[in-house]
Amino acid sequence: MTDTVNKQVTDAVTQTATSIMGNAPAQSMGMVYQSMAHSISLLMQNSVSAQGGMQQINAAVIASACKQILAAPSQAALSQAAASQAYPPRMDNYPNLPPSVDKPDGPSPTIDGQGETNGDNKETQKNTQKQLDEAHKLAEHSLKRAMDAAKQAADYDSEALKVAEDMLTKASSELSDLESQKKVKKVFHLARESTIASQNASAALVKTQSLVSKALLNTSDPEIATHYAIQAEHTATEAEEAAAQAKEAVKKAKEAAM
Repeated sequence: MTDTVNKQVTDAVTQTATSIMGNAPAQSMGMVYQSMAHSISLLMQNSVSAQGGMQQINAAVIASACKQILAAPSQAALSQAAASQAYPPRMDNYPNLPPSVDKPDGPSPTIDGQGETNGDNKETQKNTQKQLDEAHKLAEHSLKRAMDAAKQAADYDSEALKVAEDMLTKASSELSDLESQKKVKKVFHLARESTIASQNASAALVKTQSLVSKALLNTSDPEIATHYAIQAEHTATEAEEAAAQAKEAVKKAKEAAM
């Protein structure tokens, strides 16, 4: 199932020529694509029983979702605008200007007669890049946490459903007994709790993906990138909490089935 979804997501993105803005690292964006495919697969698994089986995925719908997550047009435009304003045009790009307006050899003067040296500019750029790298690293780590949590929650959900189905099979000849009916009802209730927890983990993964993509696409403003990375860290924690709830539901279901 996951392989099919992965292929359809890849095909959908390719067909619509979804572009990556902000010069985001290809490896990082590949991770986002992979997690999107993974989460779509998990969401579909959660709804299979309700829909009566697997249904064909609409490639156009997936493409639209991918573009919505990755585009972030307003943020990219702001980042590019900030980058263009941060560095004034070089004088050597205008060869026809008279010598009197050539850039002096020393520091660039300002209104107050002061300016930054090239060394200061390089140091500022170095610090900015370091902060961006840290924010991107945090975002990628949060995405991995959310992916792992969603997968664990889905596995726990499958385990809980199996416990419920096995118990129903064994108790089918004893359902007239009131105690057996209570047991079956409790186990299926716990299985339902695990399903809800798994759905919550998948939803948290989707939110994490969106935040991580915004952090990775921001390649000029470390504050904004860090803001999104911290939010992604929080949603990754939500996914892990949901996985823990699914695990607890499985444990209780096994105990109730004994």
